[in-house]
Amino acid sequence: MIFHDPPFEVRFVAGDDSLLSPTHGRGVCYIGANTMENANEIFQRFEPLMKSLDGRPHWGKHFTMTREEIVKLYGGSHAEFAGIRAEFDPDNVFGNSLIHELFD
Repeated sequence: MIFHDPPFEVRFVAGDDSLLSPTHGRGVCYIGANTMENANEIFQRFEPLMKSLDGRPHWGKHFTMTREEIVKLYGGSHAEFAGIRAEFDPDNVFGNSLIHELFD
């Protein structure tokens, strides 16, 4: 098999103060899996490993974490974000099924 792009990327990033950032309050080692073939199989193996390491998902990528898992990973910043979202979008105009499942 020939890979045109590396199937994995690893990089280190300093912590920040953005509420739902994967680096909120801590420096992290990003480990990303990229694939054009067998994506479902690779994801099914990769996500449990990242969960076991308290990995936080990339919000623009597919993930299967539950509300309870997100609350555990983000703690008070989850509640703070949910409050801000409710304040600025009280009618859920900008909500979708994922936002409702994780923050309402």
